[in-house]
Amino acid sequence: MYIKGDMLANPLPQAILLVKAGRHAEARELLERLLQADPRDVAAWMWYAETWPALPQKLQVLQACARHNPDHPLAVRALAALRAQQPASPELAPPPPSVRPRLAGRRGAGLWPIIIVLAVLASALLIVWLWRAKPASTEQPPDKTFVIHFR
Repeated sequence: MYIKGDMLANPLPQAILLVKAGRHAEARELLERLLQADPRDVAAWMWYAETWPALPQKLQVLQACARHNPDHPLAVRALAALRAQQPASPELAPPPPSVRPRLAGRRGAGLWPIIIVLAVLASALLIVWLWRAKPASTEQPPDKTFVIHFR
């Protein structure tokens, strides 16, 4: 695909072309970088929502857009329209996506607190184990002097 010079400065037009061409994964990467740099870009959020196939994923994207742009009329209107498309009955609703849309650069970010807590717990257990471990015998060895008993 040919990229014009002005598209390099702003990746949104290139991402739009990728979405229209059905190349959603490539468009998603560009849009994630764009949104990481400017989370208030409503147009980028709208196109980012288009890269996700399922309604629940699109809904999550538009909810994030509304959080970053609570007063933007397009963000509010798009979220309301998507909510109206949701099935009315919870029995008919599709299960939530197993992987929610994420912004680039956030892979594994949720693991660090868990790793830190596990390291602290392991250290605490080691300290308690060492503190409670006592030598086999704490008594002094007997004197090696001979004692003679007379009767």
